[in-house]
Amino acid sequence: MRITAAIPVAWVAYWLLLTVLLLAPDPLAVLGITRVPGSPGRRMEHLLVFALLALLACASRPRLSWATLAALLVGYAVLTETLQAFVPTRTVELLDYLENLLGLAAGGGLWRLIRSRCPIPNSPPGGNATPPRPPAREPSDEGPGGPLD
Repeated sequence: MRITAAIPVAWVAYWLLLTVLLLAPDPLAVLGITRVPGSPGRRMEHLLVFALLALLACASRPRLSWATLAALLVGYAVLTETLQAFVPTRTVELLDYLENLLGLAAGGGLWRLIRSRCPIPNSPPGGNATPPRPPAREPSDEGPGGPLD
């Protein structure tokens, strides 16, 4: 499997894992650990996990406009934080909403920086836009054999 084909798979797998961790009563127990090794602190964890989500989302180059992708990611960040109100031992914090959104912005910004330094061949500058389609054929008076008389 080429790396470009693996990135969308990694994005979806990470998204699923992140959803489980965000909605689990004890996310570290799901991973079988008691603390995150080398973690800069709980406050930065939300920012980092959402930055990685945005970076993988952008790198996977889904056939979505930037606005649609951003809306999808922001909706996910807000929804998962809100749903934590219904999970025992989890709390909803305004600062977590902010970190989630800042993480998305950081991941998207990092992707834009990477793309500006290392453009992907046959891709529009800085975007996830779908590849250009060939121009539509205009109707003409010509049939398969040439012009009609």
